Amino acid sequence: YKQARFGLFVSLFCATVVLFGLYNTSPHSELAIWYGFFLCVTVSRGILLHVYSTQEFPEQNTTLWQNLFMCGAFFGGLTWGLAGSYAFPNHHVLQQTLVILVIAGVTAGAIPNLAAVRNAAILFLFASLIPLIINITLNKTVLSLLFLLTLIAYLFYMLLLARRIHTTTKNAVCLQFENDALLITLSKTKKQLEFFNKQLEQAATHDPLTNLANRNLFIDNFSK
Repeated sequence: YKQARFGLFVSLFCATVVLFGLYNTSPHSELAIWYGFFLCVTVSRGILLHVYSTQEFPEQNTTLWQNLFMCGAFFGGLTWGLAGSYAFPNHHVLQQTLVILVIAGVTAGAIPNLAAVRNAAILFLFASLIPLIINITLNKTVLSLLFLLTLIAYLFYMLLLARRIHTTTKNAVCLQFENDALLITLSKTKKQLEFFNKQLEQAATHDPLTNLANRNLFIDNFSK
């Protein structure tokens, strides 16, 4: 959730680039519907992020926030999936290249942020790339075939990358918790040792029955 704020701004910027890049070649009504849907999803994810950040104890509802995070990732990916299908310029190679490059760049930037929740990363990848792959499959040209093979290879690569990043993140977090637990254990042990040392010092310098200073403490203070 903490990393999602920057991703929303970057995604909005990329969507605006696509909007202006396709403005002269695609129907304005289709672009307006797609961009409006994109804005709605982005604003909803921003509100979700704000609500999460204002929660005092969000860890008490981990499953709920995780499911909401995955829903946000899915609809965020779906906005780009619609850009690759509904708003895709089928007859303009330059604009097609623009859309494909932007979608590839957005997915490459989103996966490191989403991979902490592996299912969120997978949902985002499938929602953003599968509609584009289907659309290019239906457009049977030599250039489309090259795009198709590249996108399929890219999808599998990103899935493997998401899995690796998830494993690395999980191991790092587990190691952090282990280190924190070790520090807490060491702190408790130190306090126990200090307590036992005080008890030993008390037993060595005071009478156990009356708790009065004994001869050992008198000699030590007298020598000082």
